[in-house]
Amino acid sequence: MTKLKKALLLTLIFILSLSTFAFATSEIEPRTTEGQENTVSDTGVMPINVTEEEVVTPEIVEHDVYLFDDEIVFDDLVDGNAFLFGSKVTVTGEVNGDLAIFADEVVIEENSYIYSSLYIFANRVTLNGVCYDLYAFTPTFSMGSSSFVYRDLNLISNDVILNGYVNRNANIRTESLQLNYANGPTILGDLNYTSPQELTFEEESVYGTIRFTQEIEEAAEPESILSILQDKIYEVIFLFVVFLLVSWLAPKFLTRSGEYAFSLNLLHALWIGIVASIVLVVGEFILLFFLPKLAIILALITIAAMLLTAPVFAIALTSAIAQKAKVQNYGLKILINLAVAIVMMALPLIPFIGWVFGLAYYILGFGIMILYLFDSERRKGTKKVEATKTKAKKETAKVEKETKSEAKTETKTENKPEAKEDKKDE
Repeated sequence: MTKLKKALLLTLIFILSLSTFAFATSEIEPRTTEGQENTVSDTGVMPINVTEEEVVTPEIVEHDVYLFDDEIVFDDLVDGNAFLFGSKVTVTGEVNGDLAIFADEVVIEENSYIYSSLYIFANRVTLNGVCYDLYAFTPTFSMGSSSFVYRDLNLISNDVILNGYVNRNANIRTESLQLNYANGPTILGDLNYTSPQELTFEEESVYGTIRFTQEIEEAAEPESILSILQDKIYEVIFLFVVFLLVSWLAPKFLTRSGEYAFSLNLLHALWIGIVASIVLVVGEFILLFFLPKLAIILALITIAAMLLTAPVFAIALTSAIAQKAKVQNYGLKILINLAVAIVMMALPLIPFIGWVFGLAYYILGFGIMILYLFDSERRKGTKKVEATKTKAKKETAKVEKETKSEAKTETKTENKPEAKEDKKDE
């Protein structure tokens, strides 16, 4: 039965989210005959004098909205999502989608309506309007008597005042909580709050269950040498496993990455890693506003690439050392990789400057990956070298064949005079 109720509720919410806006207009006055002459026309029909009034239809913005300004007064009717960035943001319009606000002070006026989730990150928030789900991170949060959260209230705030209504559950982390019980329960569902100590308020303000979780600040214990050593062993194993996979699945990368770890090529990888990181961060930030799904996908790819930067740099160093030492044995390359991985994981443990090595692994590894992916000239050069080698082999085989044929011809020529001399002797 509970699942059925949830399904019906989700269906209702879905239908509401797809429904069109209903905008209030000026009230239509009833028709009156006062001051009008009711005369019958020649056709016997009494004419009705109607005074036409101009009805102003509000314009609906049928796309996502992005606003950046010091002070924003948002009074649009948006059929989509809205993202507002400013110092002070005042919302008086309606949004048929999600609304995200980043500001110092946020005021949601009484006539505003958010048909989906409201996300707020600000220093001070005042809610007098209506929204479905609310997610807020703010030091000071206040709900006016006209405010209404149709679904759940999710809040992290030091000081919370709830004079409005929450239709379902309230999940709050706070140090101060005030609830208004003048007109009945404020929270119609459950109240789950976390605080350093249990707070005092009228329990009748909550229709459902009140759950309190005490927040205890635990002193950070220094990490033991054994745990540090264990973490480093896991990191070394990770680098080693990636090396084995790359040597099996991408042996060309194993060879070519070593070329990027030499002198000037290493500096090339360094500045490419720095520039690519900056471009990637800026690009993801821009895509977040215009193509959010693509930004999320790109962020996941970036995280995966960050996990592989240190192994890639270890592979490049291993390949470079093997090329310099002219090591062809695969077992020796494995030992070199293990030694490189151990040194790489030990260097970040150096006090004060250890973080520099960790940052260098990321930048250089990322630069090497970019070089490998976009160095088309080197790929062409490799293909040319392979073609030249193939051509040289064919020419060598041809020369050898011609030499053998000439040798056979000379042998036959030498044998013919000997045969004639033998006949004469007979």
